[in-house]
Amino acid sequence: MRNARASVRTASQKRLRVGGLRGQVGNRGRRQRVIAPVVAAICVLPIAACAKEQPSNQGVEIDQSADLAGVDANADGIRDDVAEVIRQLPVSDEMRTYLSDGAKVEQRIMTLDTASAGTADAAYDIASDANRLISCVPAGLDPADAHKHADDIQALVENTSQRQEQVGAFSALIDGRDFPEPAC
Repeated sequence: MRNARASVRTASQKRLRVGGLRGQVGNRGRRQRVIAPVVAAICVLPIAACAKEQPSNQGVEIDQSADLAGVDANADGIRDDVAEVIRQLPVSDEMRTYLSDGAKVEQRIMTLDTASAGTADAAYDIASDANRLISCVPAGLDPADAHKHADDIQALVENTSQRQEQVGAFSALIDGRDFPEPAC
């Protein structure tokens, strides 16, 4: 389980940690496991302490450059190496679409200028999209399976210390914000 420091409350005041995290959400006295697969984790420890075994890359060479965005030659909003891994996964088209949507949210985090004015609002919009993906797994997909694959894709996107630092800056922008429960 990854650590998180960016926590938010949904409209019903359920606690949800955003950042590729596994957290707890209270639901009328019960506790449910929630997996946030699309926004990355932040550690207060050195980044090496956050290291997670990298998922299978399906034989694709994964971009390890210092460039946050990496290469997206076809401008589809997904880094090309990550898109190829998603394409090669032995999953349904519906799962592939779900994972691609998550990878696009991750890419938006990577391309966010966290130092510019108005960035907190843009970060909130991205986090809201992540909240929707986490909460609204398509009916035809097993949520646990979808979240496991999404965690793997997230790890591929956030595969360098520079990218993890970007996620840290993003998470600081949304820390403590309220997010309404999405209409699924």
